[in-house]
Amino acid sequence: MWSQFSTSLQPVGSAASNTWASRNQLTVADEGDGRYTLTLFAIPVGTYTFTVLFGSTPIAGSGLQVVLAEASAPQLLSGGVLSPSGSHLVLSFDRRTNRAGLVGQRSCTLLLEFGARSVGTGAFCTWTSDSVLRLTFGYGADLAAGDVVTIKPGQIKSVYENSIASSGSFPVTAALNAPAPVARITGPSSLGQC
Repeated sequence: MWSQFSTSLQPVGSAASNTWASRNQLTVADEGDGRYTLTLFAIPVGTYTFTVLFGSTPIAGSGLQVVLAEASAPQLLSGGVLSPSGSHLVLSFDRRTNRAGLVGQRSCTLLLEFGARSVGTGAFCTWTSDSVLRLTFGYGADLAAGDVVTIKPGQIKSVYENSIASSGSFPVTAALNAPAPVARITGPSSLGQC
């Protein structure tokens, strides 16, 4: 019976021109008392007329105007954390992101600003998951713990791109489990008088 439900989501005014009428984005839950709960995932923010259909007939009262507002921006969980080896910086977000539309190894300057510091020649950024960005340093990098990095505005949003974009600055922090340096002096055990 649920397979006979479908939806129509038509943009109003300046809303995105996309229209959804797919059951793949519609979930139906039987409340057990003759009521059903329908949930539709819609990506672009804007104002829409939402209609539920049973077969090809609109269900009475379902021609509702719906305003999809932007969700809050993805937030960094703990700033940028240096790896124990110091070879890369890891940025972990509190939710899945759109990866700023980037795939594979890309220039970090597309997403981040480093002030007077450098991430080195050949540095690159890679998304290791939808919520983790890894910056691999290049030759001559001088970015260190305590430095400040800024997220470029308008790039990193939620995975559905229905959020405000991340922005702001964060401190680079040292790895919690960085190996302690050990000094070693090598040479002969005794020296001549010369």
